Amino acid sequence: NLDNAEGLDAACTRLRQMVEGPIVLGDDVEPVRISLGAALAPRDGRDIDSLLRHADQAMYADKRQRQEGHHPPTGSSRVIPF
Repeated sequence: NLDNAEGLDAACTRLRQMVEGPIVLGDDVEPVRISLGAALAPRDGRDIDSLLRHADQAMYADKRQRQEGHHPPTGSSRVIPF
C-alpha cells in the first residue's frame, strides 16, 4: 500500500531486495547495488516538480548513507549469470 510512509518504505525495501545481489559477468562476480529516492504526495509536495525534487534529494541522501556504510547490501545471495 503506497498511501503512507510505511508502505512506501516497505516497497523501496522490497525493490532493493529484488534488484541487489551479485551478477556474473564473464569470469567475474560483481555486486549490484542501487540508491533509491521516493516521494509521497501530498506529504512531500503536490506538484510533479516538488515530488521529483524531493525524490532526487532522497536518492542522493540514500547514496551518501550507503557509501558511508550505514546501509549494508540487502540483496539475496543468488548469483545471476550474464
